[in-house]
Amino acid sequence: YLGIIRELAAYQPDWICIEFLRHPPFFGYDPPLIAEYQRRWGSCTKKDFMSPRWQQLQCEIMTGFLTDVRKILDEKSPRIKFMISFDHDAWYSHGFDLENGLKKGLFDALCPGIYGIGFRKFFDLAPYRKMIAASKHPCLLIPFVEGTMKGLGDTTAEEELGLVKIERLFVSNMLLKKLFVDFARDGAVAIRPLNSGNNANALVDRADLKRHERFVFPLLDVRRVANEAGPAANSTKLQ
Repeated sequence: YLGIIRELAAYQPDWICIEFLRHPPFFGYDPPLIAEYQRRWGSCTKKDFMSPRWQQLQCEIMTGFLTDVRKILDEKSPRIKFMISFDHDAWYSHGFDLENGLKKGLFDALCPGIYGIGFRKFFDLAPYRKMIAASKHPCLLIPFVEGTMKGLGDTTAEEELGLVKIERLFVSNMLLKKLFVDFARDGAVAIRPLNSGNNANALVDRADLKRHERFVFPLLDVRRVANEAGPAANSTKLQ
């Protein structure tokens, strides 16, 4: 992996991103970890797998790898920026000691996201803002948005020919704009949509996003509250 990073860095890209959302987990009950665990703490059984000590060991290994990546990039060109994506809810158990990595100045951007598909797309950025505040140098916050809400996998030949109905659902243009606005309010400088098809074009026009933030979304909030209240409550409110 370091050889791949070294080869890519030679092309002097602006950014290099390691997509750790494709796919965890990165550590199993593996012989090298077992041996190191035994060396440090005397014994290791399957009951020790994913214990606090095991997770600490995972984080040390991953931090060492990411430190090597940062060193390679700095040697090739100090201007190359480094970003990692990771699961917003399970980053430590996957092997990421983000707080330590930020203090060491390893990252130029964090890209937390929700691993897997589903209808929930928004999450709190406050924990990352707090950690970034202690970073050795400036670090951007760019949430990762998986555009698939229902269905998984590439389309089959039968689906593309129209012989089979495609059972998939993706984030709409409106929701993608709403996510951008909400994440921006929470400290993000951008979002990274994946598997959203042409919907990513919804984020190109910043003036359009401003219009949605100021006029469209407040009206949608009013409409949602009215619908949830019911017809009787609506008539009372209108009076």
